[in-house]
Amino acid sequence: MSNTDTIDPRLLLKSLRDFKKGDFSVRMPTDQIGIAGEICEAFNDSLEYANRFVNELDRISTVVGKEGKTDQRATLPTVHG
Repeated sequence: MSNTDTIDPRLLLKSLRDFKKGDFSVRMPTDQIGIAGEICEAFNDSLEYANRFVNELDRISTVVGKEGKTDQRATLPTVHG
């Protein structure tokens, strides 16, 4: 399904279910155009942000909860919009 303005609903549903299970490696196609391309890009961007967020929470859990460094703070990428 390359260079089209349609999204395969089965692929989208599978990707959403994989994400729900914690698989941050799933991606929608990047060769879509129009609104379908924008949806795929937004989905992929959201997964990348969620992955960074989870990694940062894991880091904070380690340094504060296990190492006792209570002066540590979470650092998250800037969110636009």
